[in-house]
Amino acid sequence: SGFFAYTRISAAPTLEGHSINPSTTSNWWWIISYVSPQELDLISQVQRERYILFNVIFALLFAIGSWIGADSMNRHHFAERQLMASERRFRSVTETARDAILIVDEDGNIVSWNSGAEFIFGYAESEVLGKSVTLIMPERYRDMHRDGMQRYQQTGESKIIDTTMELHG
Repeated sequence: SGFFAYTRISAAPTLEGHSINPSTTSNWWWIISYVSPQELDLISQVQRERYILFNVIFALLFAIGSWIGADSMNRHHFAERQLMASERRFRSVTETARDAILIVDEDGNIVSWNSGAEFIFGYAESEVLGKSVTLIMPERYRDMHRDGMQRYQQTGESKIIDTTMELHG
């Protein structure tokens, strides 16, 4: 005997068409509050109504908080899965290309090197990662490159970014 208040709330909101299964108990939380018969005898009808209202408000606030937290987690996991899928597509394209595709960081060091680059330049990826891109440049271009990188780092001004140039490698 006594007063029990039960509220069932979803612990995992839906996201972009992904639905949850209500029969899976791990996706649902129960909020159960209890007032003993002795406590019920001590409180008036007005206090009982306030107690019920408090439990309803608490359950709603808890539900809203859990939805916000679960939604944030779902969005994070969804974005993480999308990023991993994008990375797999990128790797698939770069690794199957016969062209040399390399990525250079803001300091001019090679951070990515595909099999096409290995074939064209004759260096294995393990030999070039972290090294300056000037490694694959003819000597006559290296000073120009260094000057351009220095100017770009100091001013943000570039003369070759977003342009096509034909150079000897």
